[in-house]
Amino acid sequence: MSSIVRVDVGRRDYPLVGEFKFFKSGMRPTVIVRLTDENGMQGCGQAVPLASWTCETPESVASTLRLYLAPAVLGADPSNLAEVHARMEQAFRPSFSVGQPLAKAAIDLACHDLWGKVAAKPVCDLLGGARSTEVRLSWTINSTSLDQAARLLEEGRAGVHPGDRALGSRGHHEHHPHRAHQRPCDRCHRHRRLARYPGPAVEAVLLAERVVVMSPRPGRIVEIIDIDLPRPRRLDRVPEKFNEYTGRIRDIFKACGVLAMD
Repeated sequence: MSSIVRVDVGRRDYPLVGEFKFFKSGMRPTVIVRLTDENGMQGCGQAVPLASWTCETPESVASTLRLYLAPAVLGADPSNLAEVHARMEQAFRPSFSVGQPLAKAAIDLACHDLWGKVAAKPVCDLLGGARSTEVRLSWTINSTSLDQAARLLEEGRAGVHPGDRALGSRGHHEHHPHRAHQRPCDRCHRHRRLARYPGPAVEAVLLAERVVVMSPRPGRIVEIIDIDLPRPRRLDRVPEKFNEYTGRIRDIFKACGVLAMD
C-alpha cells in the first residue's frame, strides 16, 4: 500500500475551560505525531499524558516516540496495524505493563489517519462502517460545593441541544431532557453508589444507550450492543437483562484476553 518514510513529533498544549483537579496549569498537555509516506501523504495522531493520572508524562511520551518508536515504524505499511504494533513492541517491550501505551496509541491513531487518506475512505469505513451520524458528548462537573455544581450543570444544559443526551461517568453528570428536574445532589448520590460497583461493563450498561466493545492492539469493533433498558436505571434495582448485558461484555473481554477467565 504505502510505507512510512518520516515521523515528526511535536508538543502542543491547549487551554481548558473550567477547573480540573488533575490539570494544575489550566492546560492540557498534548504530544502530536505526524507520519509521512513516500508519496507525501500525512496522517496525525496524539497522546494526552498526565503525570497525576496516567503512567506517562509529555516528556516521556515525546522521548519514547523520538528515540524508539519512530525509528521502529519507518518503512512499515500504516494499514498493516499488526506489523506496526509488533515493531513498536519489539522496540519497547510491554514487560509488566503495556509499555508506554499512550506513546504507542499516538502512532496507532496516526496510522489510521494515514491509512484512511491513502485509501480515500473515512476511518469509520476502515473499522466496519459508521453506526451513527452523531456523537454524544458529556459535560464534566468538577466542583467542591453543590452550589457550584448546580451552576456548572446549568452551563452544561445550555450547551446541549434540547434533543441530545450527553452521557458520562465518574464525575461526569448525565443530562437527559426528561430528567431535568433532578437536583445535582441526587445525581451525586447516584454516582457515589456507582463507585461501589467498579468495572467498565457495569458502568457502560448503566449509563449508555449503546456500547461499542473493541478488541485491543490493534483496536477493532467486536460487537455493538444496544442497551434496551428503561430509565431511570438504578444499581439497587437491576433487571435480569442488565446482568445479561454485562455478562455479554465480560465474555467478549475474556475472549479478547483483556479479562481473566473464571
